[in-house]
Amino acid sequence: MKKFLFPLWRGLESAVLLAGGVWCTGVAIWVWEFAGCRLAAWSICIAFLWLAGVFCLRARTVLWILEISVACSFWMLTPERQFSANKWNVECQKIAQISYLDDGKIRIGNVRDFQYRSVDDYDVRYVTLTTDVNLLESMDIAFSHWDELECVAHMLLCFNFRDGKRVAVSFEPRVPAGKRGGDFFLGIYRRYGQMMLIGTPEDLFDLRSVYRKETFYCYRTEARQEVLRRIFLRVIERAAHLEKKAEFYHSLTENCTTGLLAAINDEVSLRNWDSRMLFNGFYDKYLFEKGFLSHQKGESFGALKARSYVPGFNRKGK
Repeated sequence: MKKFLFPLWRGLESAVLLAGGVWCTGVAIWVWEFAGCRLAAWSICIAFLWLAGVFCLRARTVLWILEISVACSFWMLTPERQFSANKWNVECQKIAQISYLDDGKIRIGNVRDFQYRSVDDYDVRYVTLTTDVNLLESMDIAFSHWDELECVAHMLLCFNFRDGKRVAVSFEPRVPAGKRGGDFFLGIYRRYGQMMLIGTPEDLFDLRSVYRKETFYCYRTEARQEVLRRIFLRVIERAAHLEKKAEFYHSLTENCTTGLLAAINDEVSLRNWDSRMLFNGFYDKYLFEKGFLSHQKGESFGALKARSYVPGFNRKGK
């Protein structure tokens, strides 16, 4: 029995150490920002210890200590320490400021309303909106596909009020100055903060559909007024929380989709997990099947999706 278990254990240990070495090298690249000779020396050291560990217990022990030390230093990172001296990229410089007023009114400061001429040419502009949850009329949910990828998309919400106000919401990484957004590994290795980006549809929706030329779909939902109210208040509560306490963005667990699904999926009809929550490019079909998207009687999902395609967001509403 020992002759069988010992090689199995040794193989499992080697696999764990190899995976740990790859992950630690990621820390060296994306957290410590090793490059050139330093990165080469680190990689050679990890590879040497792993290869030597196949034959030598002492080398395996050293590698275990090294990897555990790196893991501990990584998990001890806090948003306060990581971002204490940070400046942010211009598009995420300001975070929404939430003030609760009387009679269901909520004042939202730093609502982004950039005026675009192109993706890289725009006027920086923020406005303050006072909304009344009692006037919520409808909610749109949008899916924006980039690089012609069908299985993944960026999800956005737009809340429409009877007094004509419209509030668009996008959960996004807050990107430090000098870094680029949308990097999967920077999101894995705690280089981004979280932000509930609240803006006008003319900014958040048009930026993607018109100027970035992403494949953009916008659906009206069937949510009743009390459901709209709960979803909107959850979004606002999350924005207020992030205003007071910074948190790390994570490309897999705390991303542009999960950040909004937390507000939507508490509704009874949407609670069951579905693989399309992971491959969110197909999540619109899941919402259709659950009866959450407004559609004509007898209309198929394909027909609804075709007429929900938006080459440039309609500024006057759907």
